[in-house]
Amino acid sequence: MKKSFIYAGAILAATISLTNCTKEINSSEAALPEGIPFEICANPTTKTAVEGLSTKWVAGDALNLFHAEAGSMTYKSDGSFSIAAGDLESKTFKGTLASDLGEGNYDWYAFYPYSKYNKTPAGSSQDDFGFTTIGGTSQTQIGNNSTAHLCGTVCPLYGVAKSVASSATPGITMKHLTSIIEVNVTNNSGKDLSVSSVSFTGTEDIVGTYYINFTQTPVVYTSRGETYVSNTASLSVTGGETIADGASAKFYIAIKPFTAPDGSSLTLSVNGYKKKVTLTKDIVFTAGHIKTINFNFDKVVADYVTIPWTEDFSGDLGIYSLVSTSSDTKTYNENTAGGESPELLVAKNNGSFSAKVKASTGKYLLTFKSNHADYLSISVDKLEVILSKVSDSEYNLTIPEGVAFFNITFTNTNSSNTRLDDISLKTDERTTLTKPSSVMAELNSDTPNSIDVVWASVDNAGSYVVTATPATGNSVNNIVTADGSDSYFYTITGLAYETEYTISVVAKPSDTSLYLDSAAGEAEQPVTTGVKPTGGETVVKTYRHVFVEKPSTGGNVTLSGVSWNITATNLGGYNSNNYAGVQIGTSKKDGQITLTSPSAWSYTADDVTVTKIKEVRLWLNLGGTSVTPSVTIGGKAANSDGTKVTQNKNAVKDWTKTTKVTFTPAAGSDTGVIVIDVKSVKAGYICAIEIDAE
Repeated sequence: MKKSFIYAGAILAATISLTNCTKEINSSEAALPEGIPFEICANPTTKTAVEGLSTKWVAGDALNLFHAEAGSMTYKSDGSFSIAAGDLESKTFKGTLASDLGEGNYDWYAFYPYSKYNKTPAGSSQDDFGFTTIGGTSQTQIGNNSTAHLCGTVCPLYGVAKSVASSATPGITMKHLTSIIEVNVTNNSGKDLSVSSVSFTGTEDIVGTYYINFTQTPVVYTSRGETYVSNTASLSVTGGETIADGASAKFYIAIKPFTAPDGSSLTLSVNGYKKKVTLTKDIVFTAGHIKTINFNFDKVVADYVTIPWTEDFSGDLGIYSLVSTSSDTKTYNENTAGGESPELLVAKNNGSFSAKVKASTGKYLLTFKSNHADYLSISVDKLEVILSKVSDSEYNLTIPEGVAFFNITFTNTNSSNTRLDDISLKTDERTTLTKPSSVMAELNSDTPNSIDVVWASVDNAGSYVVTATPATGNSVNNIVTADGSDSYFYTITGLAYETEYTISVVAKPSDTSLYLDSAAGEAEQPVTTGVKPTGGETVVKTYRHVFVEKPSTGGNVTLSGVSWNITATNLGGYNSNNYAGVQIGTSKKDGQITLTSPSAWSYTADDVTVTKIKEVRLWLNLGGTSVTPSVTIGGKAANSDGTKVTQNKNAVKDWTKTTKVTFTPAAGSDTGVIVIDVKSVKAGYICAIEIDAE
């Protein structure tokens, strides 16, 4: 049997009636000069506070007051009138009139909430009226059956009192500018239901920001513009209890009054479960009234998603876990993330979005859109599932046999909110690059701890990773940029002496959307480095750290085997498309990163510890306007070679193509604590550090 939802009307609990607070004043005050204190009485028939639909002003509420000679369309703005705690019972708002009142009768107009931009009660544009929120494209209800959100700026009020004698205090009845939809959800899904989202789509724009003309009957609502209004009103629900099978709960949405004509269609959605009805008569959504809609949630919903999986946040969110922190993780009818609205706001300070995924063995590609993808940390809860980062918004996922389900979580680790949209998890159809061939390696004839490597080029490779792997200890990785050559030659330096190394080369794609990394091509025989030179030779070691991800901040942060204390402002993620470094600053804000060795600097390589600084080199790239580096060694400013940082958008992932700035220690200061300080006026990038020491 086809299901549908049913409409029923209900009047607001507080009926609309004139207040009885008009009072006479002395005849000598019949003509009030400009600036004389004045007061009105306002009966808030639809004003709400924490009591929901009960009528109540709260201390500090302010409204706009306007007046005109009775029957005139020449309106004068009296500015702000507010109510104090002691006047709540009498509903008295006080302020000063903009001009004197002569003898006779006056028309009075009041509008809540107050805006300094409201110049007339006949508002029609931003020139004469501050735009007013009607309901809002994204509303939030906390808890089932709650009406506490139906108050304040999202539910504005107006009042008109006509032909009031100047010798009387006006009594103004405040009326609703919004209509309320009460969605009564009955759970018939066969299991507990947790409602996280409700939406209602009308036949015209019904929520957003408008200019209001309340001198007309009916009131005229003028849209602020297409991008500021919507025909869909979305409600996020947080903190609501689960609804047992067979039970019901109510959810409330504020909208602009409108008439849905006979033959048109209306759509209601609960947790993305949509029901549409074609009307057989006009349905009127009236200001100051509640229209009840009964929604039978009879859909049996799985608690997991299957691959391929996509999510654009326009559908069912009930199967997901949304974690809020100091702000709410919820949907918004906006496209800040770069897709189409709606999208998900992921709350700052570890707010998150999680999905349970039914596993299927294979290799997959995970992509998504975000205005700050670098804020998001992506994780899975099964060690067997391998998740590897390609860029801030792209990940490779490998699911082995034996995994039935796993959870994938997007966590916002930043102190600002971020947006998420258009998640896609699908089979990885990219082609794996051909394994590098003709890989040969031999000991360098001049340097006993260096190995020469040659290999043949690979089609569609953008770079190569040349790796020397010892039987024990850490591997040494080097990136070589593809330049179109038929074959490549590279020398791996700084290896341990008298150590056997296996040499391999991996081709990395020029276009990661089409190709995957190759398998490793290996040299047939391992190579053993030579004996360490003896005698009076000075041994110089080079410490190198390449910034391929945003470092942590705080004390004792390890970067390539050395401990640093790191502080930063406006530090972004690694730019994988160009610039080849970690972003400092933004397009609108400056930034800074400071790396301080926690003690006298030392570096150990090949069992040799070096402490005497010979040279410090920084690789930087320019994104905004300027980048300024400085280095201090042993408390003295090091000498810069004066190189100016320039912009190279073609650096891609090759940090060696960015600007190198060289520093040498000041006289008598080649040991001790090293401080590396990099500032950027707008946006810059720190790409690599090298320190030569003996």
